[in-house]
Amino acid sequence: MAARRDSQPLVKRAIDRALEKRTASATEDVERIIEATYRVLATSDTVDPGMREILREAGLSTQAFYRHFKSKDELLLVVLDDGRIRLAEYLRHRMDKVPPGLPRLRAWIEGMFAQASDPVASARTRPFIVNIYRLMDQYPDEHKRSINALVELVDEALAEAFATQQIIRKPTPADATSIYHLTVSPMETHIALSTKPTRAEVAAVVDFATRALVGGGTSAAR
Repeated sequence: MAARRDSQPLVKRAIDRALEKRTASATEDVERIIEATYRVLATSDTVDPGMREILREAGLSTQAFYRHFKSKDELLLVVLDDGRIRLAEYLRHRMDKVPPGLPRLRAWIEGMFAQASDPVASARTRPFIVNIYRLMDQYPDEHKRSINALVELVDEALAEAFATQQIIRKPTPADATSIYHLTVSPMETHIALSTKPTRAEVAAVVDFATRALVGGGTSAAR
């Protein structure tokens, strides 16, 4: 019995090492699949990338894929979520370069529209735009959670604008959500149709959102 008790830490260490290796291997596989999906989306005209093409690009088997994902739609959801996280980081970087409040709201709107102007970003995003309602229907909670990462940036900018008296009325969560949809709807339309927004169109969205916040006054974001 004593020998058994003494061996327990070594057994646990061996198990932990095995689990660490398995986790590292799974993480590497998932990352390879996600990056392969991005590459296929960026270089293909299809809005429904094939599993065979993705796995060939990743250098993995179908069996390896189904160890980590239940379906291709689940993979698309994961890639969409990862893309929104990357977009949020990009928007945060843009917003941090300008003063707090309405200037950051303008930077957010312009950054969102930039996704439709950039050929690579647009190619990566188009399949999700086309399939978005199917993914929303299957994964409503996950979809809402990833959108919130983008809406929260708008909410922060509005709170800063109120704190610095750039706007008089205290903003509500509905304000940030409305601005999100005001921006995303035309942006997604451009991506779906493979067109690009004009500077005047982007400026009009910025102006409309700002005037709604300041009550029709001069845009403080200009």
